[in-house]
Amino acid sequence: MLDPQAIRRIPRFSGISPQAERWLCERAQLRALAKGEVVFHEGDPSSHFYMVLAGEVKVFKVLESGRELILDFFHDGESFGEVA
Repeated sequence: MLDPQAIRRIPRFSGISPQAERWLCERAQLRALAKGEVVFHEGDPSSHFYMVLAGEVKVFKVLESGRELILDFFHDGESFGEVA
């Protein structure tokens, strides 16, 4: 279970009810990643919602030339991987 303090530090969840906070904490999974570790690849099915609690996540595409095209960076309190 995720610590409720972690939820309270994220602006997106400010002001949610105690019941919603509890629901979220019971379902969230904390995952620590090493630098350079891949969260998902382009084309993978979108089945998770990710929040950055600490650190930075780089989203990039590998071009045919092998070079990386950086699309975005996500930082503390930001989310990525949402389903439209």
